[in-house]
Amino acid sequence: MAVIDSDLHLIQRADDSDIRALMGKPYSDDRYPVFPGTGWDPSSCGESGAGEWDTQAQLAAMDRQGIDLSIVMPTQALLVSQIPKAGLPTGSPRQIRDKNLAAAYCRGYNNHVANLCAASSRLKALGIASFQDVPAAVAEVRRAVEELGLLGIVVSS
Repeated sequence: MAVIDSDLHLIQRADDSDIRALMGKPYSDDRYPVFPGTGWDPSSCGESGAGEWDTQAQLAAMDRQGIDLSIVMPTQALLVSQIPKAGLPTGSPRQIRDKNLAAAYCRGYNNHVANLCAASSRLKALGIASFQDVPAAVAEVRRAVEELGLLGIVVSS
């Protein structure tokens, strides 16, 4: 019988530097965090590391636990639904109100998680899509599944 972990959460870097390079210009050059704060300690008080994904360490942990396949789920990336539509009054900085930021973040995250899973057939992932721009979300869902090979998407509330 195969053992599947269907809820392995990807702990990302708090400064979004793991996603930035994959977001494209002008976002890849920005230094501010995409999200003002996660609302939780993603490092579990330092026990889970500082958001550094190590595929080999993850596979070794799966071996110890007897897990055959893990489905990688977004964690911090689920905050994408909190990026406001452009022009909405907000306490967030100007950059976070860019109308294309949410879609660019989703593309970057989905590329990132697809790259991580490409290292092992024992890792599969769910991506994200941002519904601040519905046509862009539909296009990203198709791209994530058809081109990147992700299993589907997670929609955050």
